[in-house]
Parts: sequence; structure tokens; C-alpha cells
Amino acid sequence: MSPDGVRRYVKHQYDQTFEAVASLQNRLVPLGQFHNSVAPVNGLPPEIFCEIFLGLSDNVGDVSHVIAASHVCHRWRSIALNAPKLWSAFQINRTDAISVFLQRSRSLPIDLYLTKPSDRMHHIAYLISPHVSRIRTLWMAYPSAERIDAFFSRFHIVAPILERLSLWRMDIVDSTQPPRPPHGSLVYLSVLPAPSLRTLRLHNMSFLPRLAGPTVLVNPEIRQNFSPDQMCTLRDMVSLLRQCNLLESLIICGVPLMSSNLPPSLVAVLPHLKILEVANSATSMEELLAYLSIPIFTVIRLQTRDFPWSLPWDTTCSRNPPPPASIP
Repeated sequence: MSPDGVRRYVKHQYDQTFEAVASLQNRLVPLGQFHNSVAPVNGLPPEIFCEIFLGLSDNVGDVSHVIAASHVCHRWRSIALNAPKLWSAFQINRTDAISVFLQRSRSLPIDLYLTKPSDRMHHIAYLISPHVSRIRTLWMAYPSAERIDAFFSRFHIVAPILERLSLWRMDIVDSTQPPRPPHGSLVYLSVLPAPSLRTLRLHNMSFLPRLAGPTVLVNPEIRQNFSPDQMCTLRDMVSLLRQCNLLESLIICGVPLMSSNLPPSLVAVLPHLKILEVANSATSMEELLAYLSIPIFTVIRLQTRDFPWSLPWDTTCSRNPPPPASIP
């Protein structure tokens, strides 16, 4: 037999054997399903399985353990794929996964988490933008301002049920370089169309949003860990707070505020504020507090590092800082 004949014979025998094995495997599948049906754990109702699977997800949308559970057996997979709430909180780092999870979550509100994007931001935004009306949570830790521009540039409609928005900028800005102009995302976020927003967290952002229309915001947190490329003004901060008369807690840490001449009447009245935490320069802190009107029961925590002898201020029902323990 020639070498070509041997190859044709082996290929023919291989194809026949492969088809026989595949046929046997197909016969084994229903046997395995029948065997698993009498397993004690499979006596639990689907609702119990859903609650167990929900416990496999973490607080940043990692559903890898839910996916692993869905591959254990046919019944577990069927339960998982027919439970939209299992897929309503997920990471949006990869476009292929986004498409699958959007389909599995059906019409439920969704919680989206961007942690380590592996695809282009405008591709991610292209898939998410038709579902803006379903977004309940948007948590983004992004490597640069340019990448968030690409994401928000595709958002042009109101997010009616968005309740929690967290933006964490991870790049380091060189304070020796001249300030960069505002990015495209500032156009969208400068007037934030989210009437249901209750929690707002901005970390290392170079702007403050202006809320569109009535707001139910109760928990804003604004932190700055490095020198920003564009500082906001005291007027920006006070104007934002004047829109938020339902605030219950307010945290402002390390945010440089450029002084601006404000009329005494421009006061932010916060009648429901329970906790106020401010960590800033003494000058910025004094100017900001002068334009806040808060109730007597508010717990106030103030901290500054302007003086070597200063201590963190932690006062309750008081508007005056305690004296320092000692002055060198």
C-alpha cells in the first residue's frame, strides 16, 4: 500500500471511530441526566438553587463562580440560564461577555462594573448604550480620562433608574504639566441626567457634575488622592450641594477648591444631614463650612494637615473645633 493509501485508510478509520464515540457519548448524556435526577441535592426546588447561586457572586460583579456552577450538570445549567437575576450584576470588561449577560438578564435592572477593561471603551459603550434605561448601578475604575471620554460619549439619554454612580480615575496626573482642556465626557456629565441617583462617589475626578432637575441624592463622596489636572471652584461645590437638600451624609476629602467670591446668600441648606466629613486645607475647609447650613444633630469630622500640631477633629453637635492637645 502506498503512503497516500495508508493516509486515506487511517483517516477513514479515524472518522468512523470518532463518529462511533460521539454516538456513544450522545447516548450517555440522557443516562447521566437520569442518574443526576435522583441525587439528593437535586431534590431542592429551583428557587433554592437560585438563592445559592446568588451567593456565589461578589460585590464587583464577578460571576465566574456562577458560570462554573452552571456547568456542573444539565439541571443546574437550566436553572441558572432561566434565572435573569443571576446575570443582572456583571463586569463589563469584555464585549463578548457583555452581550451574553445582557441577553440573560432580559429586562431586569442591571448593575455594571468596569474593573480591568480588555476591549476598547467605545466598543463597550456601544453595547451598553441601548440599555441605559436599565442601569441601576454603574461602577467604573478606569485607567485614564481619555478612556472614560470614549465610554460616555455614546450616552445621550436619561438614566431613569440609576441609583449608584462611582467613578474612580486611576491614572496619575503630572502636576508640573499645564492643565489639560476638559474632555468630552465632561459635556455629558456636566449635567447628569439621573433623577433617581442616591449615591455618588467621585475619586480623583477633575470636575463636579451638575444634577439635572430634582434630585434624591443622599450619599455623595468626593475624594482626591493626587493633584488634579483641573480644580473645581468653591462656587461649583456649593452649587452642587444646593441641589441636594436631601443629603444624609457628605464626604469631601482632599479636593482643592479654588476660592471664588460668593454672595452670603448662596448657602447650601442641608436639613437632613447626619454625617459631615471634610479633610482639606484649613482655608478651603473654612470657606466651605461658611456656606453650609446643617442641623444641630449632625456629626462633624474635620481633618487638616496644614499645621504640625493639628489633630483630626471629631465633634458632635458642635460648630467649633476642639483646642489642640499641645502646641510646640
